[in-house]
Amino acid sequence: MSEMPDKNRLYFKPLEELHDSGYKMIEVGYFDGSERKPIGFCSDVINFGFFGSQEMPKDLNIDISQDGCINFWSISDELKWQRPIMSNAMVVIKEQRDD
Repeated sequence: MSEMPDKNRLYFKPLEELHDSGYKMIEVGYFDGSERKPIGFCSDVINFGFFGSQEMPKDLNIDISQDGCINFWSISDELKWQRPIMSNAMVVIKEQRDD
């Protein structure tokens, strides 16, 4: 994978532990350089553009690392995990501020 700005790189990774739903739980987080920084371990669903309340970037890119971690990023938009991370982890576009 080519180096992307850290602010645009998130990841999720399946865990072995099962959620009450019967599906595997998912670790979610972001990158700090090449290091993964987990922020949640209890989700069983990832939402992108949840119920149309949030548009997703047209250039959403996804790849899978050798250890099975699913990485995703956008060149045009800054992605983030909406907090708190609950059973459903939601990816949103960070609002851009005019400074």
